[in-house]
This record gives sequence, C-alpha cells and structure tokens, in this order.
Amino acid sequence: MPPNAWLRGTLAVLAACFALAALTAGILSAFPVGETPVSDPIDFLAFDGAAHAAAHGADPYLAEPLRSYERAELAESHIKMVPNLVVPAPLPPYELALFAPLAFVPFRIASAAWLALALLAVAVTIVLLRRTTGAPLLAIAPALLLADAFSSVSVGQIVPLMLCALCAAGAALAAGRPRTAALAALATACEPHVGLAVCAGLFVWEPRARRTLAVGAAALAVLSLCSGGIARNLEYLTVVLPAQARGEGLEFGGQYSVSALLAAYGVQASLALALGSVAYLAAAGAGVAFGGSLARALRSPAAIVFLPAALAVVGGTYVHIHQIAFALPVVLLAFARAPQLRLATLAALLLLTVPWEIVAEIPGVGPAHHVAHRVDVKAALARVAAPDLPAEVAWSVWVRSGERDSRTRFERLLFKLPTWAGLLLALAALAACARREPFRRPAARVPAFE
Repeated sequence: MPPNAWLRGTLAVLAACFALAALTAGILSAFPVGETPVSDPIDFLAFDGAAHAAAHGADPYLAEPLRSYERAELAESHIKMVPNLVVPAPLPPYELALFAPLAFVPFRIASAAWLALALLAVAVTIVLLRRTTGAPLLAIAPALLLADAFSSVSVGQIVPLMLCALCAAGAALAAGRPRTAALAALATACEPHVGLAVCAGLFVWEPRARRTLAVGAAALAVLSLCSGGIARNLEYLTVVLPAQARGEGLEFGGQYSVSALLAAYGVQASLALALGSVAYLAAAGAGVAFGGSLARALRSPAAIVFLPAALAVVGGTYVHIHQIAFALPVVLLAFARAPQLRLATLAALLLLTVPWEIVAEIPGVGPAHHVAHRVDVKAALARVAAPDLPAEVAWSVWVRSGERDSRTRFERLLFKLPTWAGLLLALAALAACARREPFRRPAARVPAFE
C-alpha cells in the first residue's frame, strides 16, 4: 500500500474512532447520577484524586488529603465506599504530573472523557495490531474487546492507553521508524514495570533509538523532580511501592503475581516479595535478551518490544488481570507469522482473551461469597484512619477484609489457572519459535534482528 494511501486510511479510521468515542462520552455525560453504564471507575477515582492533591501542593500518597478529594468526587458520582476508605494512586511523580489537567475538570466530565479516551485507545490498538501482525481481525478484535476493554474500561484503568502505546511502538518499528518507536515506548513508562522492559528491549536491539530513549528518560526524570522534588520521589520509591506491594500485591484474590501465589501458600511476606522481584527480573531480562531472536524468527522487528512486555507480566510482584493484555500482541504476532505453531498460539490466545478474574466477580457467575470469612471492615478502617498514614494502609485493610472478595483460596486459584495456562503455553510456543534463530550479540550500529 502506498504511504499516502496508508496515511489516509489510518486517519479515516482514527477519525471514525474519535467520533464514536466523543459520542459515547456525550451520552454518558447526559446520564443522571447513579445511572451511568460505567458502574465503578474506582481506579480513575484514585488518579483524579491524586491529581487534585498534587496540583494543590499536597502529598498525593498520604491518606489525607487524598481521602477528602475522593469524597468530593464521589459527591458527583453514584460510587459508594466504606467510611474511612481511601483508594491509593501508587503512580510515579512524573505520571501524576501528566494527570494534572484532571484537577481542573469536574469528576463526571473527566470520567466520561477518560472513558472516551480508553475506547479510542482500544480501537486504535486493533488497527495497529492488524497492520503490524497481519493477524485476522476476527482474532484481534475479540481478544482486545475482552482482555483489554472489558477488563479495564469499566474501572477506569490506564492499561488500554499503555497497550496502545506499546502497539504504536511495534508499528513504528515495522515501518522503519525507530525514533518514533522510542517515543511510543517511553509512553509505556506510565506502567513502570512494563515500560522498563519495553524500553530496555528497544535500547538493546535498536541502536538508532538509543539517543531518543536516553533523552526521553532524562526528560521524565526532570519532570518527576519538578513535580515532586527529591523528597516526593524518594517517598514513592521507599514508602509507596513497598506499601502497595505488601498491601495489595500479596492479596491472592486479585493478583496473578508469583509473590501473591507464594504468600497464599504460606511463604513469609518479605521472602515472597523478594522471590517475586527475582522472577520479574529473570522474565523481563529473558524478554529483552531473546527479543532479537524472536524478531528474526517471526520476520518482524515489533517482537523486540512485544516480547519484553509479555514477559514483564509473567510472575513478578504485582500483576493484575488488566495487565495480562500486554501478552496479546506477541501472541497475535506469532499466530500470524509462525504457521507451525498456530494451534498452540491459538489455544494460548483463547485462554488469555477471557478475563477470568473479572468473570468471577460477576454476580451469579462466580462462586458464592462466604460471609463467615469477613471482618468488621468499618471498625478495621477506623483504626487506620490517621491522615498521615500512606493511603495503601487503609486500602490493604479493605482488600484483606473479605468485603471485596471472600472466595476460598481454592476458588481463587481455580479462576486463575486458565490465564496462567495461557501464559505458559504462549511462552512455550515463543521459545520454540525463537530457538530456531541463534542468539546474536546486539550490534553497535546496525539492528541485530535484521
């Protein structure tokens, strides 16, 4: 397809997607309070509240004023929360700076705009994957609509935007535009554990992107320092991340991490987190190291960013069901480019497409709740209501109370097995594919995957 025709077609698709997203946002804004189809944008609530706190010079990582901002936002919404509960926003300071415009927009308008942006991102991701992988639309669209849109949009997650950035990086590499790919890869840093692996893979295997990556990383560091100062950045690294990992990261109900699995079966918390960190480094490192081999085997440079992103959500210390969508691009690429592995990649794709954990939370679908396991969550939250505590403290009390998820450990494990099986099957297929190409040391000037 000629470049001009490709550009016109892409712009037409983007214009149609934007019109659809704008129409959706307009319709949602017209709904009375309590009747919006998006029932629980709980993650966006935290992003918005933290943006308000940071924009007004307050600490966005403490219970106050984050709790007060969230209460004010809830007054415009139908979301109901337990007294003294605060939803944390464990985002790096540079990401909070990017969310700053939310502080000047009413919550319902901002929430509707975020929904429209997420839907637009899903639509663009489908277009990018179709062009980059060559996989049939019948394989791409259901996978993205379920594992990405259905899993993330209703709670206001940022994953659809980051997955779109990842696929934009892959598309730019496929089009021979490494510097554009570097900018898109840097955007994935809003999911730091994924973005780190993606940028490392691009840095190692694409020398022409290294300068852009270095300058972009320096710009993010400057933005982070300007928005939070040294103290806020140290607080994020030394207080917020450990508190979030210990609070929600070890809760087996909503987590797919190695740390949560080990903790659920009796491993001491600090050891479980340490082993999860080792698992993340090993998996992400393997994704970076073998990205070039897979790119040569699949005849697509997009694999050097797709593979690290997929392995970044295998194991680790903190993996939600929303983030499993990062494994889809490389599976779709292998499905389209490796006919001898089509059965294995198709099976992996089917297992990864369904967000089983979200299905388990649908009333009447998942196991019945066991109310006997619950604690008095209001009393427990009252004991940790101090304003100077990290927001993760109250959140972890609520997560562990059984109010959110009171399934038995076996029921929780049962709903995770299909996703884990899909990841393992995908890894086996990708390893078999990459093994056909010998490992080459990254070149100093020329991409080693060519």
